[in-house]
Amino acid sequence: MSARTYKVVHVGTGVTGKCGLNALLNQPDMQLVGHLVFDPAKVGADAGALCELGYEVGVEATSNVDDLIALKPDFINYFGDGQTKFDQSYDLIKRFLEAGINVGTPSIYAILHSKSADPELIKPLEEACRKGNSSLFISGIDPGYASPWLAVGLLKSADEVSEIRMQEIADYSFYDVEWVMREIYGMGKPLGSHSTLSDGSFMRWVWTPTINAVADRMGIELDEIRTFFDGAVHDERIDTLWGPIEPGTLAAVRFGLEGIYQGKPLIILDHITRCALDVAPHWPQAKGGEIEKLRHEYTVLIKGNPNLDLRLAMGETREGYDAGLTTTANVIVNAIPLIVSHQAGIIDELEFPVYSTRNIKV
Repeated sequence: MSARTYKVVHVGTGVTGKCGLNALLNQPDMQLVGHLVFDPAKVGADAGALCELGYEVGVEATSNVDDLIALKPDFINYFGDGQTKFDQSYDLIKRFLEAGINVGTPSIYAILHSKSADPELIKPLEEACRKGNSSLFISGIDPGYASPWLAVGLLKSADEVSEIRMQEIADYSFYDVEWVMREIYGMGKPLGSHSTLSDGSFMRWVWTPTINAVADRMGIELDEIRTFFDGAVHDERIDTLWGPIEPGTLAAVRFGLEGIYQGKPLIILDHITRCALDVAPHWPQAKGGEIEKLRHEYTVLIKGNPNLDLRLAMGETREGYDAGLTTTANVIVNAIPLIVSHQAGIIDELEFPVYSTRNIKV
């Protein structure tokens, strides 16, 4: 158990942001001192009410960044929008780091693996960390813990390796962000329609660091990274949490990246995303074990000698949160004590000590 209490400012009221605040308040060594919001209509509201926790926490939301910096918190629990508002999230994170405040976030995927990221993105953040003597930790479930962390962990036990496949099989009918599902994934559109997934741009932006992180840990240089995309329709209407999918329109996608080494795919990121479990039955199916209301299964499949198969299945929390989103938040929140004590700079998760939750109920 931590010997100190950490003062934390929270950012985010979206689905993952709600999970992030809930996780923060569940930890015995965390003190919520501020909540940053961007919508003027949310200013002055209680953080617990904004995140639909079912109770008030006594901290009012504000849009004044200077006031939050003046609180001198130890940590920013940042779950702002890193997809449609990447520049805003990036600039705010940089500002907090310059002010001497440590930051943890899943929002800026493009620099998950700082060694291979765009120097124009990395250098300003490194300078901000030096100026503020602060640390930045970027992680989540995927990218992050499920890939590449689990893959690299499993490689400890491998001998001969000919293929490493990091696979997510998921039911996204419960991902309550309609814009993401329709515009990024293309769900509900005619088969063959353009989306930021189908053209490869979004998956390169988000998951290239995952491929590079595994290659870096293995000590190899890839020839290139390729993308792939396929879609499937369903013959019945599907009602999801974020809206309907009409018959004959896109209801599942399979996409990913292949890290090519010596002319062959070696490191593969493979996502099978469905809006109903019976769509595209010819694609790999989650096994789930004893998990009820299965939502995600993350699998690392290593071909070689021996072959290895590691599966992480998850459903829902007691509160009804998607466990995939909850674990995205938990990976950040549970790391706070280590991030705060870490030397200044951008933290490489694969070189980070193993840590755990402090929320113990017996």
